[in-house]
Amino acid sequence: MKRVEVAVITFGPVKVEASFHTAQGFFPPVLEASGDTPMGAAIKQGLELVKQRKEEYKTNGISYYRPWVFLITDGAPTDEWQSAAQDGEGR
Repeated sequence: MKRVEVAVITFGPVKVEASFHTAQGFFPPVLEASGDTPMGAAIKQGLELVKQRKEEYKTNGISYYRPWVFLITDGAPTDEWQSAAQDGEGR
């Protein structure tokens, strides 16, 4: 619980539904599928959110583990996602 933080980004359109919270303080939003599936834009938004969080840790001298990003979708991508996926490799 002390090492897990959760954020939620929806896409269709891309929106940060919940910024980072500890597992104990996280209450999942109610989600509903609709619209397109701009997966590439969502991946980029998620990676940017992780990058910002890592910078906050570094600025405050807090060590962290390598972050994990999970993608769950109900549809196929409706935008270019390959470059976004490559951006995430090695982060």
